[in-house]
Parts: sequence; C-alpha cells; structure tokens
Amino acid sequence: MDGKSESSIGDSDRWDLVIRFLTEQGASPIIKDKSVVLLRTFHHFLEEPDVQAAILDAIPIFKARQKTLIITSPGTKIPPELEKEMGLIEAELPGPEYVNRAIDGMMRASKWPEDKWPDAKKREQICKAVSGLTINEIEDVLSLSLVDTKERGVEYRWDVQMMI
Repeated sequence: MDGKSESSIGDSDRWDLVIRFLTEQGASPIIKDKSVVLLRTFHHFLEEPDVQAAILDAIPIFKARQKTLIITSPGTKIPPELEKEMGLIEAELPGPEYVNRAIDGMMRASKWPEDKWPDAKKREQICKAVSGLTINEIEDVLSLSLVDTKERGVEYRWDVQMMI
C-alpha cells in the first residue's frame, strides 16, 4: 500500500470500541499523525449521546495531529450536536458512463467475444435498469444478469429482465 498502513479495530456494530478508541487515541500511538480514520456505516450510531461526545472530544486532538475523521453514510442526516463540526460531501450516483465502463470491464474480464457484447440499444436498457443504484449494486446486478449459456448450446446474452 505504498508504505502506508491500514488497520481496523473491528466491526462498526461495536461502537463502544470506537468511542474508546476515539477518546483514548490522543494518548495512544495507534493512529499516526496525518492519518485518515474511516468509520464505515457508522451513521447508525450518530444519534447516541456517548458517540456524539466522543466525536466532539476527539476533534481538537484530531486537528492538532492533522488527522481526519470520515463517516460514510447513504443519507445526509447529521445530528444538530455535530452539524457545526462536520462537513458534508455528497457523491452522485453513477451514470451511464460508469455503467458502460463496468460493462466493458466485465466483458474483458469474462473473456466474452466482442461480437457478443451488448450493442448501444441493449446498453441503454441496462443503464435505465440500474439507474439509481450505487456502484456496488450496479456491479452485483451486472454480474447476476450476465448469462453464459454457451455450455448448454445457447449463445452468450444479457438478461436485462433479471435487472428489473
């Protein structure tokens, strides 16, 4: 990882460990200076007063040591107690350009013959079918709808109905 380390303190369902980690990290070398701490799917616990207090207590320590705390969330609800201390960065859902790149990547990875790749009309159907999904959801849907029936004597095909 280019000389950088990645560590984990466990699943986010153990928010009590995260609170302890955040409040004690100032005295602990676990998180090095100039680091980024990512709390994935931690938004579920932001309403907990102990979590809010731990985050607020950690902010001056993080600032002093040039550390950044990132909490990923599918929504934009920030508790009023944390609103002034947190910034919100919204990411748009992937559009047709991403979907087409994902299709091309899958076709190359699965070594499907190029003449069996979806044409422009099929790609448009696929883009409409996966509109509003996240990157991971799109990749999962594409994987599930890619039907290789060649071994059973039928052509390669995309099952767009599977996406709907």
